[in-house]
Amino acid sequence: MTDGTGEPDVPALMIHCALDADAHTVRPDDGPVTIGRIPPARILVDDPRISSRHARIDALSGHWVLTDLGSTNGTYVDGHRIGVTAITDGMTVHLGNADGIPVSFTSIADADPVDDPEDDPVDAVDERLLRAGQAVAERRRELGLSQRDLLALGVAKSQGTLVNFENGRTWPRKSSRARLEEVLKWPPGTIAAIVAGESGAQPVDGEPADDNTEVLSNTVEMQLVVDAAEIGLHGINARILTLPGLHDPGYADQVGELLSELRRLASMISRATLAATAGADLAVLLSEVRRAHTDLMGRAAKAPGAPLGPRLYTARHRSELRVDEIAAAAGVDARIVTAAEADQAVDAAAAAALESVIATLTRHWSA
Repeated sequence: MTDGTGEPDVPALMIHCALDADAHTVRPDDGPVTIGRIPPARILVDDPRISSRHARIDALSGHWVLTDLGSTNGTYVDGHRIGVTAITDGMTVHLGNADGIPVSFTSIADADPVDDPEDDPVDAVDERLLRAGQAVAERRRELGLSQRDLLALGVAKSQGTLVNFENGRTWPRKSSRARLEEVLKWPPGTIAAIVAGESGAQPVDGEPADDNTEVLSNTVEMQLVVDAAEIGLHGINARILTLPGLHDPGYADQVGELLSELRRLASMISRATLAATAGADLAVLLSEVRRAHTDLMGRAAKAPGAPLGPRLYTARHRSELRVDEIAAAAGVDARIVTAAEADQAVDAAAAAALESVIATLTRHWSA
């Protein structure tokens, strides 16, 4: 089942911590939810075993995902310490040690996100909501709009609502965010993307960018890229854990989608590393993304009827050959090799030449 955008529906999630009398219900458009010992964590767990920012829950690509945020004492599933895992209905994790504080998850398929109160309050200022609120305030000022102007345009019902959002104390409903993005001339989903850690917003098509104004400083912008890349990679790794077996009919399509996402993520990070403010964190992330891509390509190459791309890529890497060297061996342009490895269509003659190179390399390594 999908929503109107073609993305898989993600049910609301009820989170219950044994040390918290109240259950917390979150929806995919609520933004990331942090579990920790102190604010700004959304779910507070008052226990010395819990880190200040212990774990994060995100809705990513049709799945709920739990990520340990480098906590001192760890997050555990079935007695095993995890870094990232897909959340399933009825699942329980333990915080602090293998028998630590239980946190359970229940899917709520029929939760209605539409007509509740105008926005969701949070117990303390959340750094992610504050980041989005500040970006909105800055964009509003760029356009010469006051908070009262936004009220007149139907963005919110009260000025207090806007004040609270811009100060990171509330999270607007989806309909309010959509109207706000329209007024600010931002693409749909921009505010949620900023909360999730993705890069700063761009004006919608047809609206000139203001070259003299930056919504966020270069340093903050680079941190957003790092955050977005980490979230993206964690989500992909979690989905890799849930892949079906090699012989499953849906295996090839799911792997192909994941490989495509890894390539896009690597491209985004690679461009960002060229910026003057890029640091070592981005280089490490790029390495992790490329390693994940190589590992998944190797798995895809082993599937029955595997396409040309994964088999070519795996044979090339195993042989420690560059793209131009494979191209020379096959008598084709290097762009053909790059396209084939990216699962793009190549003409029959080029495909046959590349298949011949794969066969030769495979025979060599099998001898």
